[in-house]
Parts: sequence; C-alpha cells; structure tokens
Amino acid sequence: VVARLAQQLAASEPARQRDPADLVETLLRYVVGALARTRVHQLGVHPEIRRQGDSSPLQAWSVEIPIAHGGRMDALEMRVEDHGRREDPRGGAERVWQVLMRLELERIGPLHALLRLSGTRLATTLWVENPAALASARDTLAELGDCLRAEGVDVTRLECLPGAPPPRARSHDNLLDVST
Repeated sequence: VVARLAQQLAASEPARQRDPADLVETLLRYVVGALARTRVHQLGVHPEIRRQGDSSPLQAWSVEIPIAHGGRMDALEMRVEDHGRREDPRGGAERVWQVLMRLELERIGPLHALLRLSGTRLATTLWVENPAALASARDTLAELGDCLRAEGVDVTRLECLPGAPPPRARSHDNLLDVST
C-alpha cells in the first residue's frame, strides 16, 4: 500500500504540491481495499465453509504479495492448502501441501503454478498464457528440476502448459451459496 502510494507520488508532477489531505485519503482507500481483500480471503477458507471430500476441515491460507518493478505494481496471489496426512505408498503417512500461485508480469503475461508437495515429492504444473513466453518458460524447466533435485526434492512432475489452468470445480470454493 505504501509502495503504491510512493509510486503515485513519484509519478506526479514534481513542481506541483499535493494536498496532504488528498494523500491521506488515497492511503486510506488503499488500506480499506487491502483489508477487504484480506477479509474475503479469510471467509473463503473458514473451516466451517471449506471441507475436503472426507468432511474434515481444510486448512488454507491466501495472501497477496505486492511486487514493485519498474513503474508497475503487481500482486503475487498465493493460496497454501494443508491437506493433512495421507498414507504413503512406501508405508507411513506424509503431510500433503498444495500451493496455487498467480502472477502477471508485463514481459511474460499471466503465469499460474500448481505445486503439490507430499513428503519430499513435488509435482509442479505451470501455465503460461502468453504463447510467445511459453518456449522460454519450458526451456528453464530442466534447470529448475536440477536445482530442486540438488536440494533433495524428489521431482515427480515438472511441466509447463499453454493457457490458463482449468477452473476448480469444487462447490465449496464459493463464498455465496445460491442453491438455498
């Protein structure tokens, strides 16, 4: 919020003085918007609203992280879900995490990622909406896989697909129940 306000100030004419009341009002609008988005994220992951298939509460956290580069502000949208412990095919149980991310950068356009971590096994799918950036993104996958393996991560899938990810067809993703 403060970075966005600073950016706005830097973009304004240097010779023109801005009224401090206008600056406070602008800052207040940004803060109210950030709080409203946080409230919506919290409602969307409330345990009584969100359920997994086995009716146990789904722990999830959503966050937007502002990223400033050049004269632009972008937001990294990230959702982290704890799917609890699942039986491991090798015996024992492992905690399963899923991370969904979205970032839109000027140079490459919208980029989406779905990461699923089960123990030390990681499956990753990236979606690139800009066809011109797809080849470049695919070229970096091998290097990314090598870096992850060097850190001890068992990479089970690492792919990059064109377009946007399919919409999640889970009825409990909706904050508003229009069926009752």
